[in-house]
Amino acid sequence: MEKHNTAHAIFTSGEKVAEIKDDVWQYDFGQILQIEGLSLPPTVEVHYANKGRDTAIPQVGVTEDGITTAPIPNEILSEKGAFTAYIFATDGESGETCYTINGYVNKRPPVEGFNTPEDQENLHAAVGAVNAAAERAESAETKATEAANQTAEDAKQTAADRAEVERLVESVSGIGEQVTKVENLTKQAQTSAANAALSEQAAKTAETNAQNAQAGAETAEGNAELAEQRTKASEQAVEKAKQLVTQMGQEVLDNKNHVDQTAQAFDQTAQQAVADVNNAGQTQTERVQSAGNTAVESVKTAQTAATQAVETTKTEAVNALQTEGTTQTGNVTAEGAKQVQAVQAAAQEIMADREQIAQNKADVTALKEDLNELAHDISALKAQKTGRLYGVKKWKSSVNPTSACEKTRDNAGLVCEPSTDKEQGRDDYADIPLFQWRRCNYRRYDDGFAYPIAFEGDSDYNDKDNADVGNIYQTFYYNEIDMGDYTELIISDFPNYQLGLRPWEEAVRADGTIMPYFIYSAYSASIGSDGNPYSLPNKREEGFFSYNTMIDKFQKKGKGYWGASVRRNTFGMIFSQIKYATKDIQSVMSGCTNYNFQYKASVQSETKNTYFPITKAQANNIVVGAYVSIGYGQAKPDKSVNLDRGVKTIGVYGDMVKVLRIEDLDETNSAVYVECEPFNTMPVQDKTETDVMCEIVMSSMPWWTGSTDKVLGHHDGAAVIRNGKYPYRIQGIEYQTGRYQIASDVVMMCRPDYSKDVYLAERGIAHSKSDSVIKETYTKIGNIPASANGKGSDYWNGDVMIKKGAWFPSTELDQALGYADRLYSGGTATSGSREYLQGGYLGHGSSAGLACLDCGGGLGWAGWVCAAAD
Repeated sequence: MEKHNTAHAIFTSGEKVAEIKDDVWQYDFGQILQIEGLSLPPTVEVHYANKGRDTAIPQVGVTEDGITTAPIPNEILSEKGAFTAYIFATDGESGETCYTINGYVNKRPPVEGFNTPEDQENLHAAVGAVNAAAERAESAETKATEAANQTAEDAKQTAADRAEVERLVESVSGIGEQVTKVENLTKQAQTSAANAALSEQAAKTAETNAQNAQAGAETAEGNAELAEQRTKASEQAVEKAKQLVTQMGQEVLDNKNHVDQTAQAFDQTAQQAVADVNNAGQTQTERVQSAGNTAVESVKTAQTAATQAVETTKTEAVNALQTEGTTQTGNVTAEGAKQVQAVQAAAQEIMADREQIAQNKADVTALKEDLNELAHDISALKAQKTGRLYGVKKWKSSVNPTSACEKTRDNAGLVCEPSTDKEQGRDDYADIPLFQWRRCNYRRYDDGFAYPIAFEGDSDYNDKDNADVGNIYQTFYYNEIDMGDYTELIISDFPNYQLGLRPWEEAVRADGTIMPYFIYSAYSASIGSDGNPYSLPNKREEGFFSYNTMIDKFQKKGKGYWGASVRRNTFGMIFSQIKYATKDIQSVMSGCTNYNFQYKASVQSETKNTYFPITKAQANNIVVGAYVSIGYGQAKPDKSVNLDRGVKTIGVYGDMVKVLRIEDLDETNSAVYVECEPFNTMPVQDKTETDVMCEIVMSSMPWWTGSTDKVLGHHDGAAVIRNGKYPYRIQGIEYQTGRYQIASDVVMMCRPDYSKDVYLAERGIAHSKSDSVIKETYTKIGNIPASANGKGSDYWNGDVMIKKGAWFPSTELDQALGYADRLYSGGTATSGSREYLQGGYLGHGSSAGLACLDCGGGLGWAGWVCAAAD
């Protein structure tokens, strides 16, 4: 059985502290700590200590090929809670703690009668391991000499073999081309059949609309006749009219789904449907109004008759009075008053009915206007389709590792320059409908597809609280065509079956319906007053998301809410490559990827102020308008202070607060004023390690949402494009705010060769936290290769594959070319699942970018660096 006894700690350049991300369980034994990213001597001491313990347990670590392994004492694993491994280097005369590694033992119940083996803590085993390594090195040298001699003989045979292979390749070179032609002809035949089916469906839809309109007229006539029989039924009749209008309006919207296949037929169908709606509504209103008028006339007639009857009764009563006396007169007078009251009550009821009829008429008119306006807004996105092809040639990294691309077809010669909040760059795409977008509020159907409910500028548009703000786009069609040495990415506003252009997957409903539009959230998620995550500007971006918590939090909003698809990130890649002709987005806009500082207070004072004191040199790195946290860290057992931004006290004085201004404090210091309550800068005694004083620090933090809204116009860009401190915007979506973005619908599964299989939850599939359910219900779309050295190392992404709208790295480079973004492999795990951490965070520098991917987090791992979007 395969062993799973290794816990991994990976150091990045310049760091002194690392975390063990693998699960470590209480009562495990025989566990090994594997340390990567450091240049350690052949042997090194590793001291282990549980939190709160006064003594540490020493072990010996052995380094081979840059990887150091050291056993974890069973005694450490017997206690639940945090523990620390201290890497201690010594030369016999002096010793120094160089690095620390933090881990955590997960609690579990003990097994009755179970005993672990004795810890192997003596140096003999370590020395033996070192000697064995030396023997292996000597043996390898001998084998290398023998191999060199053999190589000369093998070279002759290799030349002969190569000639034979070339002959065989030449003999089959034409087969692939013939197979491709057959496949293309097959696809064309299938496409023709599909087009015929769509045309037939459009005709049936138009016929259905006509039948519905006729039925609506008949229903209206019936309702009017009913109103003539009984005036009080008018309210119900008008309500039916409203429902009919809503039904007709929905049919108008549904007909738009076929616009890409039958544009001319759609226009005729939509116009006829709207006319039917208007005619039905007008007929219904006229009939109800006529019924009301008829009823009023009837009441007036009844009122006249009743009055005449009263007068007659009075006359008869007077005559009777002469013969029957005063009693009869009183009875007749009472009866006359009763009749008059009845007539007055009937008149008031009729007046109320007429008012209700008028109100219902206004409601129907308003409803029709709302439906027409919504249909107009969506139709405006489609504009007039041109069928133009916007392409870009992307060299395969194995042929040419450059990041630069070449614009092709209708894209050739178009120029795009990102804008700032002060200057608009040249944007030749600004007036092309395919590249335009509009802000809207939206909700989601049960299958997850987003639909608009209000547009920016409408009276009911909400960008304040408990609402989602997104961008609505025209549906585009795309393909990446393999051309041998390069791939050509092509997008268009119209399907091109010869080129295999397919609709963007986000525009396709779960039942296969192709919609004329799609919507993406504009911002990272923040938390609304109702506790749910929303896409809103000017809000504190929420951290500590994980793949698992996205399911929990977003599902509270409704069945179709899971969090943003991986395609939201792919969308940014596609449009940045088309517009800027480069794989490397950071060569155009850096994002908040190089804004990582923690400064101690340069002046310690008991006086409370709303500014933080730092040196003037440090002040030069601060961005006014950006966000910081002010507080202090927590002591570790080794008396050092943990300043990770996830520590609760790191923002106790100011948690992600805005920098308002910077002023001179004295000759050497500056005052950074922040938006928070006054605080002092005196060190704080740690509550656990009482002999440790924690200094007050200011930490850079990710941005709040909406900083890119200051970019002029509807252009791409950032407040400052290339200094590594500001988020940027592509097609209205805000990217790289200083945190990773977790994809809600993609999960990686680790394989024995350290590669990762990629699984995608397609639209309509319930997202799951279970590995077995994921493998059963998600679609496996590809594999992220392991590093070529076979060690599970990190590498630079040379190429990226796009399958079903999802992206994943496919080729390794040993330098920052190609996409120039880093793949962090997450070590040498050979099983288990990993979440999709995209983009990088504020300390990643040049390693970050749209194609940066960290594979080190389990599905439940969440840190301050983890953001999400709707």
